[in-house]
Amino acid sequence: MSILNKNNNNINNSNELDYLNIKSSSCITQVISSNQIIREFVSNQTNIAKHIHVGNIMEELDSLSELLQISYAGSIGFKTNIFVGRILFDYQKMVHSSVQTMDSFVRASISSVNFHKMALVFAEKGSINTSLKYISNIGGIAEKMKVKALEMSEKSVELNKKAQEAFVQATTDQHLSIEEKKKLTDSTKQLSATIAGLQVTPRKIEKVLMEYQQEMDKIFVLNMASCFTKASTSVSTFGKFLSLVSLITEQNSKIDEAIAKIISQLEEMKSCLEKEQNELQGLKDKENKDEKETERMDFLESKLNVDKAKILENEKELEEMKHHSKFAHDKEMQYIILKEQYNAKNIEVKSTLAKKQQEILHLTTSKKDLKASLACLELVVGILGKIGTIFLHLSEFWKNIESQSQNQIQDVEIATIMASDENGLHLFINKIKEASIDWFCFANLNNQALVRVQATELQIDKVMSNLPKKANGKQLIQDFVDKQSPPQPPPPTTTTAFLTMSPTSLGSETQPPQ
Repeated sequence: MSILNKNNNNINNSNELDYLNIKSSSCITQVISSNQIIREFVSNQTNIAKHIHVGNIMEELDSLSELLQISYAGSIGFKTNIFVGRILFDYQKMVHSSVQTMDSFVRASISSVNFHKMALVFAEKGSINTSLKYISNIGGIAEKMKVKALEMSEKSVELNKKAQEAFVQATTDQHLSIEEKKKLTDSTKQLSATIAGLQVTPRKIEKVLMEYQQEMDKIFVLNMASCFTKASTSVSTFGKFLSLVSLITEQNSKIDEAIAKIISQLEEMKSCLEKEQNELQGLKDKENKDEKETERMDFLESKLNVDKAKILENEKELEEMKHHSKFAHDKEMQYIILKEQYNAKNIEVKSTLAKKQQEILHLTTSKKDLKASLACLELVVGILGKIGTIFLHLSEFWKNIESQSQNQIQDVEIATIMASDENGLHLFINKIKEASIDWFCFANLNNQALVRVQATELQIDKVMSNLPKKANGKQLIQDFVDKQSPPQPPPPTTTTAFLTMSPTSLGSETQPPQ
């Protein structure tokens, strides 16, 4: 369900549609501060943040700056330092690219809002064809954003490989035993494999959804009455992507309702048929029939043949609907299972990364600086893997929007039928408003992420202009390790040290930074 549905009456009864007039990122904050209704929608945007993770990318990216700085300081005097230096250089370029990418996402989201504004104007005039054409224009924007997100994912993967190489070199520099080195290497490989598993599940989900949509199209052909549902939901492509479970459940519920309706109609038709048969038999049993009774018999015999044919046709349609319904419900379960598997893997990755951070607190005095570098590098490997995965998810998101936008124009005839009815047109217009609100909230999320990565850009530029030296490197490392632990309480009570880093730096699906 779109977040708009929770306050649908507010927006429909309000003239405060200034969010449709945004032209730049500065307009976003102005609208939120001045429009209470929009502010309520934005406060519920965690539904979007949970699926898109755009805020998480920037927090993950931000956390790398300090980790790489410590890795560099801890490896001074070792060969590892050369590897970390190269990573820092590439990381700086990646941050600059992220600023450009997030700026593109903001502008793309604003353009999508503007397209919905024009679609709304023409829909209110009854020009459904033109309205859907404006919405389908989002496909061109989505195609470009898909490419940008995929490029960032690939850059993350490349940087991840370099971080793994630096990690291997650090283990060599530390002269670990063969057993210790193998244990550390296996641990990193296992972490990378787990992260790779996160990338596979979304593709499986996409396949399930594609098969589900194909089945919906078949059911649509069987039951033309569902055109109103298909046309109205197709407009809100963004909302469809965000709430797939609720959408599938809703659609399957409508299929079940259609089946129940057909069964009810069949029972009614069979009841009427039985009455007609009884009446006909009564007339046949009568010995002396007048002219009217003879005509009635002829009429009933003709009608019975027609009614029997209709019943057979409805029974056939019912069997087909039941077949497609079973398929659709199976796909719903597949989606839910895949989603649970993904969430489980995501929790596993977060847990593993948290353990890696915890290891920083237990460094020994022997080669402490290089051990700090080693621990940070292992954490860098995991975080870069997550960043690459999240960018890949963003690419899949834009790909989904592109695909659905390309299909919008095919729904013109269906939407026109729906809009010919006053209630249908009202529903169509509301769906456009829902989608435009979702896009505004997504623009706001992207804008928050842009502000965050711009701050990260300043930070890494500052680090690169003043790389740690041996003299201040030790103090940097000590400050970093101390920062991970809270102040110790007075004796005799003792506590276990714990990390104070933000949970979102581990990829937590909490609210984005405000």
